[in-house]
Amino acid sequence: MSPAMINLLSQAEASEPAVQYPWIIPAAIVLLGVFVYGFRDVLRFSFGRVWAIGGVCFRDAIRRKVLWITPLAMVGVVIVSQLQKPIDGPDAIRQTIKFCFFATAIVVTVIALITAATNLPREIENRVIFTIVTKPVTRLEITLGKIIGFSRVSAAMLIIMGLFTVGYLHLRSWSWERSIALELESPSLNASDRGWLEHFHEQGLLQARTITRAGRLMQYAKLPEGNTGRWMQGGSQDSMIPFRVEPGNLAQAANPAAAAGAEKAYFIFNIPYEALPGGERPGDAAATAPEVQIQIIDSRSDRVLVSGEQLAMKGTQKPDELQNIRPASAALNGFARIEIPRAVGQQLEQAGSFYVQLMGQPNYLYRVEKDAVQIAVGNLDDPDPAKAQIIGGVPPANEPIIRGGLSNTGQQLRGPERGVEPVAIYSFKNTPIPQSINGQVPFELKIVIDRTDDSESDDPTLLAMQVKDLKSQKISPQTLVYPENRRTTFFSLPAEYLQSGEFEILVRNRNSGQTISLNESALLLIADRQPFAWNLFKGLFILWLFSLLVAIVAFFCSTFLSWPIAVVLSILIVLGKWTVLNLDIGTGIGAQFAQEYFPTNTAAATVVNQSVEALTRGLTLVTAVLPDIGPFGVTEQIERGGTISIQQVREPLKILLVFGLPVTALAYVLLRNKEVAP
Repeated sequence: MSPAMINLLSQAEASEPAVQYPWIIPAAIVLLGVFVYGFRDVLRFSFGRVWAIGGVCFRDAIRRKVLWITPLAMVGVVIVSQLQKPIDGPDAIRQTIKFCFFATAIVVTVIALITAATNLPREIENRVIFTIVTKPVTRLEITLGKIIGFSRVSAAMLIIMGLFTVGYLHLRSWSWERSIALELESPSLNASDRGWLEHFHEQGLLQARTITRAGRLMQYAKLPEGNTGRWMQGGSQDSMIPFRVEPGNLAQAANPAAAAGAEKAYFIFNIPYEALPGGERPGDAAATAPEVQIQIIDSRSDRVLVSGEQLAMKGTQKPDELQNIRPASAALNGFARIEIPRAVGQQLEQAGSFYVQLMGQPNYLYRVEKDAVQIAVGNLDDPDPAKAQIIGGVPPANEPIIRGGLSNTGQQLRGPERGVEPVAIYSFKNTPIPQSINGQVPFELKIVIDRTDDSESDDPTLLAMQVKDLKSQKISPQTLVYPENRRTTFFSLPAEYLQSGEFEILVRNRNSGQTISLNESALLLIADRQPFAWNLFKGLFILWLFSLLVAIVAFFCSTFLSWPIAVVLSILIVLGKWTVLNLDIGTGIGAQFAQEYFPTNTAAATVVNQSVEALTRGLTLVTAVLPDIGPFGVTEQIERGGTISIQQVREPLKILLVFGLPVTALAYVLLRNKEVAP
């Protein structure tokens, strides 16, 4: 690649304001192309002629028997769904919804693409267009009429496939619900299976419910009391203290060459502790001091910025309270101080936001409050840490994050042991008041269960659930839930504790020999329910909008290309941005590529790095003006029984307006300047 081309692409960011203001360029294209360039055609515009042209286009598609593909799609859905081996009724319905929606999307999209891309070239080849352009119709009316005709074809196919989907799903649902009713008559069902089957027997298998997720998941060794009392259990929990520092005196004060008594930057730790029953105590002869291992994690909590070994340990201690201060550790129940080396201070200032991670010993509980860790500047040798100037701590709107041990499936919540019963807390803030049924609000829970003991006990997992109203501080009675491993469990909690919209769900594991894994999506609040047919209609409407977008792009390409090339270009335009976003191509890929293939050749690595980075910026610039088809994907949500919100319908409409309208205007301009008649 030439240096000139590299420089040109490297300066592509100069066009970013067009991306920042998405309405300006589309509005300008429509205004200039239609209302300025096509002003005379606008004055002669007749919707009656547009509808007539659309009707001709629709009837032509019917004569070509494009609707005959829908029965083939139906037969394919029936065959594939019957050959599947679902686990249970809900799984069978989910698979059937997926097959129906997939077949509908493929059929409608392909027909819209081929019909729109071939219509104009075929009419020009057959000289049908000669008859149209000799009539008193404008090119604007021809453009809009054909797009309306394509949209009518897509709508007809969607109506047919939608009616089939509703009918076939209700037939399968009725069959499986009969099987569920027979299973419920069995007296040998356990409590978990019976509750699970009763839910679907009462609510049906075709569901559409509005789901609300918790804003935060925390785990504590004890239930917090007010704004204090956040306890962490060493060995099974850790704490993440959020920090934000501004560029300033931190790196300057952290000067290893400073004279004795000079001000330095350092962390102050003040973390009270309790020894667990049966554990070692600091006063015992053989006891070791409780310690906390320290790491500094980046703001995304996925990379260690500074390890404990990189911090120079210095501390002060009170008699009989602090013992055995070790490197990479902070002593407790007094003030322990760790100096921040200059290089570390510069790194923290550059990061701006970060977490201080604390991990304790198994035999102790540690209280972690907002002032547990602070950054100060002062005389590190002064025995009174109160004289230090505090320059950094937990931001006002934040608090320490206490988590259970992390696994691939979430935070591990242990059962009670040694007098400690950890509690997981799901926080709901500014939540709309959920719809209650007989004074109860439904919830869903899906967890992973691990047995931690060596026994072969088959005791069912038992969870105790409670609601805490954050405004009244009232806590509901316990609701016992028997979950199954990796299967959704349904339960209800009293609605009176959820009416404020500010509440917490408390989860305790009652099995001492088991550990469960929780994540933020494990607990779902069912705020409302809708008829499945209405939810399916919204999904089909979004699919119709997508088919209209495809038809507009395909017709635009057909105004200046032959239909095979128009089909290929249309696919690239529609799928281009979605593909790049899924490939996650970003800055830095050039350096990775150069290092992998040219580890020793510095000159070649530099050229490759610059070329790949320039191509990446160019690709990003091109895809910035392409439509994002991500908001059109609703299959998974309907499959899982989630309702489609008005916002999810609004986003595809916005994309259609921002991208579809200007492309339609460009298609009109090209068609007006195209010679289609002698």
